Order: sequence, then C-alpha cells, then structure tokens
Amino acid sequence: MNFDLSEADYQIIGVENEQAGSSVSSAGDVDGDGLDDFLIATAESDVDGNNSGRVYLVQASSLAGISDTTSLSTVSYIFQGENPEDYAGYSISSAGDVDGDGLDDILLEWQENDVDRLHHMSLFLGSSLGTTQEIDFSTADFIFNNFHFGSVLGDIDGDGQDEFILTDPYNDEYANNGGVSAIFSACPN
Repeated sequence: MNFDLSEADYQIIGVENEQAGSSVSSAGDVDGDGLDDFLIATAESDVDGNNSGRVYLVQASSLAGISDTTSLSTVSYIFQGENPEDYAGYSISSAGDVDGDGLDDILLEWQENDVDRLHHMSLFLGSSLGTTQEIDFSTADFIFNNFHFGSVLGDIDGDGQDEFILTDPYNDEYANNGGVSAIFSACPN
C-alpha cells in the first residue's frame, strides 16, 4: 500500500528558506502531560542568519483541536542558533529523564562559527524550559564539548535515571579518526 502527503494525519509546515524536517526525533514527555512530544530541526535554516539553524519542540498537546495542517511558528519552543553557520540542530534526540524529575530532557547539537568548527551537544532539562518561546543553544543546562551525535540509552545502570550516549566519530585520541562514544550517567536536578 502506498501513501502520500495528503493521507497524513497532521502536516507541520516550516517557513520559507527553513528546510524544516532536516532531522526529526522523539523528545519523550518533556512537559509531563502523559503525551510524547517531538523535535523538528532546520539545521540549514536561513531565517535568522545563513545556516544558523533552529530546532522546534512540538508538544503533543498543541496538536489537539487543530486541523490537519499547522505551522511550526505556532509551536511551544524554538531553540535558535546564535550565529550564521551554527547549523544548530544538525543532530537532535531525546535524552530521556536524566535528572529523575519525571520530565524528559533533550539533546541538541550545534557548532561554533569559528575556524575550528567545534561541535557541541546542549542538554536542556524539561523542568528548566519555562515560558520563553525562543531559547539560545548556548543557554542549555549542560553543554558537552566536541561531540557530534547523541541519543538516550535508558536506565542502563538501574539507578532509576536515564543515561545517554554522545559520539565523536572523528576523534583521534586513541586512533587516527578512530572515533569515540561516551556514556554519561544522570545529571543533577
């Protein structure tokens, strides 16, 4: 059976020059309402500067009562790259509940707009999002330097809090371009 766009339950539309959906991911239940939320990235967005990038957190509760089409401009949170060439949102993922407060947290990648082009993963705790709609990547609760990708692992050590993994596939510390994956245990709340 074949499906096309017209048969989708919802269509979430980006704005001009945004390339919305360059990456998508579950965010888990960030707001604690019992519904899973999700992330839509626009890493090459030109809206706020050449390839500055954005990530939208779409709370599932915001879909209730809408028609089958809605704009990303109406979502709850927009995580914004600060500078041109930040490519904010190149990699996005749920982090699970790393601080054990019952709310899921999220991992978002961005790079510095400088000669070295260092990549970073920002960890935003669900409990710290507040009411401000637009959030800069650099204001994350935790920033992990020199990592490119990340993902939730779940509770791998049985302590009741989720762990997450971050990777740097270009790491030379142990072997030339050998890469490294690093597992981080729960963060304090």
